[in-house]
Amino acid sequence: MVAFAQRINYLAESLRLRRGMGEYSRDKVELMFTPERMVRKDGEVFGGGEEMKGLRDETQVKHPKGAPVSPGRPET
Repeated sequence: MVAFAQRINYLAESLRLRRGMGEYSRDKVELMFTPERMVRKDGEVFGGGEEMKGLRDETQVKHPKGAPVSPGRPET
């Protein structure tokens, strides 16, 4: 528990780290939740038919900084 508190304090004190984490997370969300992907996922959930066939995208996207981003699974 002490190590967790130390890391939280470090994060609270580091503007650069907070900004970097925020930018990374925003980029990840923008890649994972495109309008096309949301329409496709809604179609899968609600039974989209033929009209959904053209709306496909990759199951794994690349973060602009090169790290893989796997939709549906939070990174650890």
